[in-house]
Amino acid sequence: MKNTITYRSIYQSCLEDEMVEVVSVKDGLELEPGKIVISDILQKTLYHVIQKYGYGIVMLQEGEYYIDKTIYIPRGIRLFGFGLKRPKITLIKNAEGFGSDSGHTIKNAKYMFWFTANMPEKEEEAEDANPGTFYSALSNIDFAIEADNSNAVVIRAHFAQNCYVSYCHFEIGDGLAGIHSVGNEMEQLSFSGGDWGIYTGKCSPGWPFVLTDCYFTGQRKSGILCTQSGMTMVRVGFEQIPAAVESMDGYWDKVIMKDCCLAKLSAGLLIASEKNVCTQYNMRNILAEAVPIIVHMKESEKNYPGVSEQYIVKSFIHGAVAVYGNSEMEVKTVLELQDDSDKEYDYSIDTPDLPLQKDWTNIKIYGAQGDGITDDTEAIRRAIEASDILYFPQGKYRISDTIILKENTQLLGFLPIATQIILTDNTDKFAGVGAPKAMLETPVNGKNRIQSIGLDCAGRNPRAVAMKWQSGRASYLYDIKFAGGHGRIDKATEHLPSYNKTRTWDYNEDYDWDSQYWSLWITNQGGGTFKNIWTASPYAAAGIYISDTVTKGIMYQISSEHHVRQEILMKHVANWEFYGIQTEEEAAEGSYCQPFELSCCENLVFANLYAFRVIWIDNPYESVIRTWNCKKIEIQNFHNYTQMKYTILHGVYDANSKQAVGDWQLANLWIEDTETHIHMPDRPWEPKAILENMDSIDSMCSDGNGNLYICDSRLKRVYKWDQKSAKIELLLSTHYRPLSLACDTLGNLLMVIEYKPVKYAKKDGVLELDIEEYGERSREDFGACFYAFFRKDRRIRVLSLNTEKGESSFCELEPKLRSESSLKRLYYPVNQWRDNGDMKTVIQLPDETCYIAPDGITGITNNPALARATGLCAVKKNEVFYAVDEYNKYVLKLKVDQNLDLQDPAIVAYRGEYSAIASDNGELYVSDNLLYCYMGEQVRTIAFAKRPACMIWKDKEYKYLCISARTSLYVMKVKE
Repeated sequence: MKNTITYRSIYQSCLEDEMVEVVSVKDGLELEPGKIVISDILQKTLYHVIQKYGYGIVMLQEGEYYIDKTIYIPRGIRLFGFGLKRPKITLIKNAEGFGSDSGHTIKNAKYMFWFTANMPEKEEEAEDANPGTFYSALSNIDFAIEADNSNAVVIRAHFAQNCYVSYCHFEIGDGLAGIHSVGNEMEQLSFSGGDWGIYTGKCSPGWPFVLTDCYFTGQRKSGILCTQSGMTMVRVGFEQIPAAVESMDGYWDKVIMKDCCLAKLSAGLLIASEKNVCTQYNMRNILAEAVPIIVHMKESEKNYPGVSEQYIVKSFIHGAVAVYGNSEMEVKTVLELQDDSDKEYDYSIDTPDLPLQKDWTNIKIYGAQGDGITDDTEAIRRAIEASDILYFPQGKYRISDTIILKENTQLLGFLPIATQIILTDNTDKFAGVGAPKAMLETPVNGKNRIQSIGLDCAGRNPRAVAMKWQSGRASYLYDIKFAGGHGRIDKATEHLPSYNKTRTWDYNEDYDWDSQYWSLWITNQGGGTFKNIWTASPYAAAGIYISDTVTKGIMYQISSEHHVRQEILMKHVANWEFYGIQTEEEAAEGSYCQPFELSCCENLVFANLYAFRVIWIDNPYESVIRTWNCKKIEIQNFHNYTQMKYTILHGVYDANSKQAVGDWQLANLWIEDTETHIHMPDRPWEPKAILENMDSIDSMCSDGNGNLYICDSRLKRVYKWDQKSAKIELLLSTHYRPLSLACDTLGNLLMVIEYKPVKYAKKDGVLELDIEEYGERSREDFGACFYAFFRKDRRIRVLSLNTEKGESSFCELEPKLRSESSLKRLYYPVNQWRDNGDMKTVIQLPDETCYIAPDGITGITNNPALARATGLCAVKKNEVFYAVDEYNKYVLKLKVDQNLDLQDPAIVAYRGEYSAIASDNGELYVSDNLLYCYMGEQVRTIAFAKRPACMIWKDKEYKYLCISARTSLYVMKVKE
């Protein structure tokens, strides 16, 4: 049977890093000739590194070593072997406490290596690794257990994000297991002997676990014994074992197997608790050779036999199965086998080995300091020009501008909490308003590799994106921490606080959550393999944003957590697979966070998808996944949970069709097609709900071609109702809060946004909050309108966007003198609130400046009323304009003069709150508690479930009127 295991040493020499400490043969004690015991010196070195730095790397030189006691690996410590051959550590024969005097069971297990949350001096002081144990690892070391150690387990690894075990061989012999209590991800491991290769236990704190490219042989009971592990196995081989995977009696589990090989087994899977909907199993593309029973149900004793000596398990599903559009899920078993006697399989690996060290170049050769103070931008750029493979020793590498990688550039770190590329607060080129600006940017279709590096945008860089990834299928992003907020540690403190003392705000009162772009942005046909990624910065708009790509992408063990509005956002994405993907929301920042949002996506697979809301969450939420026009989406093993009584209501909710899948404990969910074409209402004067379950729709605009743009302001989203496809999709979700929308004659979208300058933000050398936007006029307005309060910590900005090019085309529009422009259209706010009751007078005062759109002839007036306006209306010379005076509760009709100024106000209706709009035949529609329709002397009223707000005509014939009513969007036919 072929396997994908690497047995060579991946570190052939010690890392060039003054912070790395080394243990070698000469440091040990010679127990007897040829037996060097390193128990004490290795433990001392591990503790010394964490006491000195707070985290770090210890390297073990090639050699044969022995230990006679448990070695504790504290949080944030990585133990790597190096040399032409991997070092090997053996437990001496009959080591104290490792025998079977107390019974040969996992309860009596004793560990050679134990990942811990503290630094115990003796076993009873050990605190097991837990959900807060980050960044620990063990790699490139082989292990063996000598005789008379029947309770020995090589490693206990109950750790959390950015932790792993890799490139190890386990000769377990008469011992219990190679690994007990798993966490996060492991790869390139081989196991020989033992009762089990791995006994999983439950991950910290019930998250999924990913195992790739491993091999099991010769276990006495099963290759893996699992208990609620949420385990995903890809390219894992099992040979000459009673069973590959067994679930423990009385326990459910959620197991994924893909591209695995089974040879010479009595059975493939032994499944317990088969009737429990939490029991979820999926197999895809499994090669079985001499495996007479592929699945055995332990409770019913039902067997599912193979079909020949060699066969393929094309698909196996056991558990609750649902199909989108059907109301009921069904617990069932589905098995599809194929006789494959004549074929050989060689599963190609998508997680490449580390490049040879002889090909690395140390970044410090080019002048990078890594001291967190020196600007290393130009040094890193010089290095990229000169070398393809760059090694970053531990340090904080400060940059001040985007680092753009070349086609084959590789950036190699080895501890993401210790090796980081960082911005400092208020870095000039990442400040202000505008298009996303990346710290690191990879080239389109690049073959890049970046690993074990932290990326820190700090907390006051509004345009920052940590990583803009455009690399192709052959690229690899591994073991990355997107820093900010959660997961901070230092020398003195294991867990630096993420919140203030009341858990209501950030630990740094000068930082705002949801104030920067996304952490990881994959776009422009970007793809590749992504593994062991932790993105948990509450300052980012989302942890992961994938857009505009059909290039194949695969993600393994991804954790996106602690964001305000969205954890994972995907738009126009196809051909991606996700294995072991987990989200988590905290009450402080994430009570109303959407875990997954998919717009116009297809051909996606999510396997072992876990969505978790912490115990402090005190509100329900609509869905784990919200979709817009998606098709061919498969979810294998779907697990949504919280200890709090307020749960998420649905597993999946489709915004267009309004259909939901209520179940969120499923072995398999297939979504064939959610595309829904909008049908306009047939009956006049009967509003039809087009969108529901929004937050607060309060502005709309049309581009003149029938495309409608819809603003959900509080959730900072803009949707597009496409005229040709008759579908609505999510167009934008950024940290800028859109207040109102407009379009120019070229179809560019214009967004009036609420901009909250971060502390110490400057423009042209002046603090932004010290700049008066409206000069003397603004002081006159301070006591009269909402802007008086708005201006204390916010400013009005206007952005233009080419809707075909997306967020990269964002451009800030600066106010220009109207007298120096060639305006033909000018947008005014359709509503104002003025406490002085003087709108009738003030609205006639011309604004000297406006924001000029890219077409050069369209503008938005520069007026403090933009801070509160729910809608904008474009006027031309000699037209009529309607505006709502909210304070006095009436609608004004005004004339537009030759200069596009407003004159001769007249009251035409004593109603009005947010908008008023007229038809081509002079009918006037006014939103209030009801929708009022003034038709000459007649007044028609239309009631809505919630208060109507903004209105706009969908068509040039004035046939269909669109009305926003808080959480819903309606269309009403008003004439035949």
